[in-house]
Amino acid sequence: MFFSRNTLLFPICLVALWFFSCECGWLGLVSTQGGAAEADSVVDFSEQVQPLLRRHCERCHGEKNREADLRLTRRDDALGEADSGIPVIVPGHADRSLLISRIIDEDAGDLMPLDGEALTQHEVDLLRRWIDQGANWPESSSEKKHWAYEPIKRPDVPTNLGKDQVIDHFLDQQLAARGIMANARMQPASVARRASLGLIGLPPTPDEINRFVDSSRVSQREAYSNLIDRLLASPRYGERWAVPWLDLARYADSNGFQADQIRDNWAYRDWVIRAFNQDMPFDEFVTDQLAGDLRPDATVDQKIATGFHRMTTCNVEAGVHPEANRVNQVVDRVNTTATVFLGTTLECAQCHDHKYDPFSQKDYYRFFAYFNNTPLEVKQTSGVTWDFYGPKMDLPLGQDETQKVADLNSTLKKLQQNRKQRVAETEPKFEDWLQRLKSQATPSWQPVSLMEFKTSGNEEVRLLPDGAVLLTGEVPDTVDHEFVLKPPLKPITAIRVELLIDDAIPGAGPGRGEAARPNVILSELTCEIISGKEKTEVELSDAVADYSQRNWDVARAIDGDRKTGWAIGGQFGKPHWAIFRLAEPVLVNPETQSVKVSLGQYFGSGRVAGKPRVSLSTQAADLLLLPDNLRSIITGKQLSVQQRKKLRTQFEKSDDRLSDLDHSITEVEQELAGLMPETTLVMRELENRRESFVMLRGNYEALVDKVQPRTPATFPRDSTIE
Repeated sequence: MFFSRNTLLFPICLVALWFFSCECGWLGLVSTQGGAAEADSVVDFSEQVQPLLRRHCERCHGEKNREADLRLTRRDDALGEADSGIPVIVPGHADRSLLISRIIDEDAGDLMPLDGEALTQHEVDLLRRWIDQGANWPESSSEKKHWAYEPIKRPDVPTNLGKDQVIDHFLDQQLAARGIMANARMQPASVARRASLGLIGLPPTPDEINRFVDSSRVSQREAYSNLIDRLLASPRYGERWAVPWLDLARYADSNGFQADQIRDNWAYRDWVIRAFNQDMPFDEFVTDQLAGDLRPDATVDQKIATGFHRMTTCNVEAGVHPEANRVNQVVDRVNTTATVFLGTTLECAQCHDHKYDPFSQKDYYRFFAYFNNTPLEVKQTSGVTWDFYGPKMDLPLGQDETQKVADLNSTLKKLQQNRKQRVAETEPKFEDWLQRLKSQATPSWQPVSLMEFKTSGNEEVRLLPDGAVLLTGEVPDTVDHEFVLKPPLKPITAIRVELLIDDAIPGAGPGRGEAARPNVILSELTCEIISGKEKTEVELSDAVADYSQRNWDVARAIDGDRKTGWAIGGQFGKPHWAIFRLAEPVLVNPETQSVKVSLGQYFGSGRVAGKPRVSLSTQAADLLLLPDNLRSIITGKQLSVQQRKKLRTQFEKSDDRLSDLDHSITEVEQELAGLMPETTLVMRELENRRESFVMLRGNYEALVDKVQPRTPATFPRDSTIE
């Protein structure tokens, strides 16, 4: 790596360079000699002319593209003749040089460059002066690498300079060469404002400005030092400088593309803020983000830091090939790493050798190999549908939360042990239940006498011999139907409500509202024992139905809420039934008492029954509520393990102790779920490294030469790195 142990205080240096000079105080810059001084200075080819030619000319007149057989990358070509026979550059004579005429004189032909912006007047004047000064073009410059790819060397510094004068020394050299001198000293209030905006992104308060101005009158250096120390100590410092870094890291709280699902990566954002506020050394800052998970005994923070490369977009649209998606993510990591840490763009080399920079396609895929060893970050949910996933890590809980989780796990373990014990205790009862179920394969309903029927609507009522009630005529918006029944001699255990069909009902029913959608919504069912003028409400515990519309389960008909209920939408034109179990069996005296069952239908829009019937049962309720699919299991043959398990689950619903334990277990599990640690996305290496290949024109299905991980060849390398 090429990172020295610099710290994250580089923004401080930028702020300091804006307005601080160790000897002169706060200053600006102004040219006092202007163009005259510049005109007398010697033009440096490498520093001034060569970058200009690269910027404007080498796209068409470089090593790879030689329009008009002209290369402006080589001294011999540039000082020779064009294909027209006119000298390109005539040293000492800018006015006779084709290079100048083609960028300023339309009569000489199309103005160059053809594919870009024209040169500024300053750039034209610079080329003129260079040519008039003799067009000095060192032989070595034609083959010289761009300065960005040369090894970093520390410049010579005069030994008499103090450590706080070194930067000023180099600035002064360049200012003198350009004839520029300092502006008048900046006012202290402006210094405070610029420092505050630069370091924490917020303007100073009036009091802060006044304090700084007052202290500056005593000592500018001490006032400025105290100002910077205070701003660096502010939590806002990390928040301010984390923003540009998070932009480089392509930070987002969702994964992009069509679904744009939310992803858990805020912990990485907070880590970046902490890193700035804690003045983390820059080499650690970089290493943790690129490979924190690979450090020996990696800490939680080092793993969180790898979220830098979990910010890639992720396409989970149906039909996207997961391998194509994975390769695109690796490509994003390669390109981002090159841009952020190497200061260069590698994208072109994904498909071919770079046309301008010294990077081959093989360089690209060698670099690609460093990042090609992570697992898929999507998972298949169904068919061609994939969901965002990827490696993640649990974030540590606080001390209080950790203790609470431990306590809840202990409670849960005890509850589960108690449940296991209760299951063993009820095993004989379960066997007895199975025998009773085998001896009574179908539910038994007592034929009851309908003593009275009342409706709150204006329907025409017809009582049928089988106990059903046919309702015709006017369709009420909402209605109450009351069935008064003569009770059986044995204790009542359950109530059955049937919604029957009939040709006299629109669409045959069961509902009367409209023929196309004859729905029924039973909002509330209640049961009362009538003894003279006294009424005693009967508690209902649970319910089962042959069918329930989605979000309108039969249990909602006894929840005490008039806005909910049992509905049969989607299953029209056929009869339906629901059974409601009494919390406790009720013995009613048929001589002096009666049973009233009320069907409240309050949804509106005529969602009311057209032919209801109510029956009572004295049979054991646990057998009555058994679903038909489980009842059909009982065939006299030996039950399989899976069949016994299904029946056991149903049996346990009738055991109050087990129900209480299950309820308590569910509550503890839900509380534990609420204390589950939050997660953050991290990078994770596969145990078995993937092979990496050059991809023909960047196509992940067209693999050619195998490559090993390596940085681009143009960069200097540590001889110890293989």
